[in-house]
Amino acid sequence: MVRITTRIRRPVVGTTLREHVDTRGSSVAGSDGRCSKCEAQGVNVKSLGGIATPSPSPARSLGAGLGTPTQSVARAFLEMFAGGPLPEWDSFARTIRLVRLRPGEVLFEAGVEHPYIYVVRRGSIRVGFADQKGRECLLAFCRPPDMLASVSAIVPPGLRRLAEPPTGITKMRATIGVGRTATRASALEATELERLDFRVMERLMGRHASWSIAVYNAVVLHALVKERRERELLTMTPEERYRQFLEDHDDLIGVVPQKDIAGYLGVTPVGLSRIATRVRNESAGLP
Repeated sequence: MVRITTRIRRPVVGTTLREHVDTRGSSVAGSDGRCSKCEAQGVNVKSLGGIATPSPSPARSLGAGLGTPTQSVARAFLEMFAGGPLPEWDSFARTIRLVRLRPGEVLFEAGVEHPYIYVVRRGSIRVGFADQKGRECLLAFCRPPDMLASVSAIVPPGLRRLAEPPTGITKMRATIGVGRTATRASALEATELERLDFRVMERLMGRHASWSIAVYNAVVLHALVKERRERELLTMTPEERYRQFLEDHDDLIGVVPQKDIAGYLGVTPVGLSRIATRVRNESAGLP
């Protein structure tokens, strides 16, 4: 799972995500901004600056939308990684989709084809795995302006071929589920994200070195964040991990349920309660 942040913070079943794009990732809004598919589901859609966005409504108003592609959070992120302006940005911006989720609504399930990268504009996302008993093991919490994706779902075709016959390493494909999501992501609160089509990004990488540099630097930063998370799980005690969580995720206190924090730290809710009480007592100078 890709989780990228400039701050190096640490990154349920809900209703089905009602996106205003078809299965090919293309906008289904007509020239008048109306979308019969989404209107049938009770979602109004309008096109703003080449980016399809749901119209604000009393039921699910989350702001004024993107407006124009130059206001994209993803653009600032990617051009920071590239070290300068990215060629063909206006063309790429027309493929960006603005996704809005209600609390508990699913962004993507595990085991599905989903070649997209997301940038969180507002709200928060929880990402995790399910173990063999169906219990959720939380991997990350994502807040603005974090970037997230399931890495296994955006594996380039070249790497996919390495996992196919006759290379003799087909077991790798079965193990990591190349081409499909390995994680599940859902909204903790009302959340707004930009969805980037990685297939389009791959074509741009083939034409422009700056796009390749941007993606490479994003992957390196993801690896650094992942390495830190692994180090914490392997070398810190549960109490040390909890203290680190409080330091890194003070903005999530009161947003994330205690059971989710416990799942993220790798402890039971009862164990977390004991740790939290001990930390509070220590802070208050109590025995």
